[in-house]
Amino acid sequence: MAERLILHVGPRKTGSTYLQSILWGNPGRLADQGFFVPLDSPRAQSLALSVEGSASHSDESERLRRDLLAEIASRPGTAIVSSEILSGWRVGEIRAFMAGLPDVRSEVVFGVRDLPRQIPAEWQQRVRARSSLSYPDWLATVRDQPDHAFWFAHDPERLIGRWRRTVAEERIHAVIVPNAASGHEKLWHRFAEATGLDPDHFDLPEGRLNGSLGIVQTDLLRRVNGALGDSFPRPEPYHRVVITSLTNSALLGVPDAERVVLPEADREWVSERQAAVIGALQARWGQVFGDPEELAWDPPSAVSHSMTVTDGELADEAVRVIVRMLHHIEKTNAEAEHTHSMQLRRNARLRARLQAGPRHSLSRTLRRLMARVRR
Repeated sequence: MAERLILHVGPRKTGSTYLQSILWGNPGRLADQGFFVPLDSPRAQSLALSVEGSASHSDESERLRRDLLAEIASRPGTAIVSSEILSGWRVGEIRAFMAGLPDVRSEVVFGVRDLPRQIPAEWQQRVRARSSLSYPDWLATVRDQPDHAFWFAHDPERLIGRWRRTVAEERIHAVIVPNAASGHEKLWHRFAEATGLDPDHFDLPEGRLNGSLGIVQTDLLRRVNGALGDSFPRPEPYHRVVITSLTNSALLGVPDAERVVLPEADREWVSERQAAVIGALQARWGQVFGDPEELAWDPPSAVSHSMTVTDGELADEAVRVIVRMLHHIEKTNAEAEHTHSMQLRRNARLRARLQAGPRHSLSRTLRRLMARVRR
């Protein structure tokens, strides 16, 4: 059985994808230090941790949950479970999971990002998950509803309050997400310090792993979401069609796209909430990795006088999106035609062998043909 379990709970947009790419990309280096990550991918872990009744929960989730617990129970060392889903768990869900591992010493690690970046990023993430809420309405909702789901996941005191019912408070660690100018590597070193890993000699990913949409692109997508009605529900139909064919192929990676930032009118209330978060973390200095004062980072580029998208901007972007989607369709069709052509050539070679080869090789060739057809 694992002697120690580290639960990295996210939340969203705090560098989780970057950290997960390191954890799953370096199994040998982890093993050298006595660590392992159960299951074979972040997706598998997230499915295993999905809440019953949620859109992502299925029979596969139940199987993966059993596999996850069994692997932790059967392997020695330190297990690392990393999923943003954990930041949304309620007390009952936490207790139910931990009851399956009563003899493992558990620790919780979560990221904290400055609110001037986190609030816009969370709106964009929700739109990419099929929300049709406008940016001004999102800001007003987060400002006026102290019990909103955003604060449930991103208020450190609330998150700590839920987990300390089951995990000793001194084993709950906050990692300050460095600002963009500091680079991702500093985040990895802080996470490693919080978990007891030696961060050296790991292969680190290059570039951005979870790209962002611009304000115009996000607003266009949220209007598309609103027009979908009941079509392409989440998770799989929406991801397979909208995310793959629209978001990833036509909306991401637009040169010079205007970033989604905080409007000037919302700066005061966000600053007040940020000061409260910094104060709460400073009171827990022993369990915080990084300086909470970094969260007060607020360069001019983090604020805009207006984030209003005009109809003209939307119309221009819609035309560009159609052109990009046409190129994507052309590329996809060319790849499919190439694959089909290669299959026809393989089949032709097999037919030639059947006609020219000696009789004793006929059955063997037929078996090969049937195996390739099945693939």
